[in-house]
Amino acid sequence: MWKSVRRAWWATVHLSLAAAMAFGTWIFITVLLITAVGTVVVVGVWLLPETVLLIRRIAGAKRSLTAARTGVRIPSASSVP
Repeated sequence: MWKSVRRAWWATVHLSLAAAMAFGTWIFITVLLITAVGTVVVVGVWLLPETVLLIRRIAGAKRSLTAARTGVRIPSASSVP
């Protein structure tokens, strides 16, 4: 009987260790995802003004090309009332 109790105790210990490792892995992955999302948000906020300027430059170049081809001045979106 003691042999069965000892085997059950070892099984319980191993199961507890496996559960603790699974929980630790879950916590690690959760923290990793939160960090990744935070990094993307920070980098995205940092790049937003640069992206807006780039889009405005491209739009300005397209307006200039269209005006040169058609002879009609096209106002920018910020100058439209």
